Amino acid sequence: MSNETVTYSLEAVLTRIESKIDSLEKRMDERFDKVDERFDKVEDRLTKVEIGQAELKAELKGDIKVLD
Repeated sequence: MSNETVTYSLEAVLTRIESKIDSLEKRMDERFDKVDERFDKVEDRLTKVEIGQAELKAELKGDIKVLD
């Protein structure tokens, strides 16, 4: 095995590092967007459940008054 010295310019190394950081940042942004979408869906579903619960409660109160 030979000992070869490979030299890179500082600019080239920094450019590669910056490129990798940009790539990672893009992937993280995409994942956070997906998580945000899921939270929005969960929030919408929870709101619908709360509305349904309030409507059911009101309906039951009316039924109980009719029985009294």
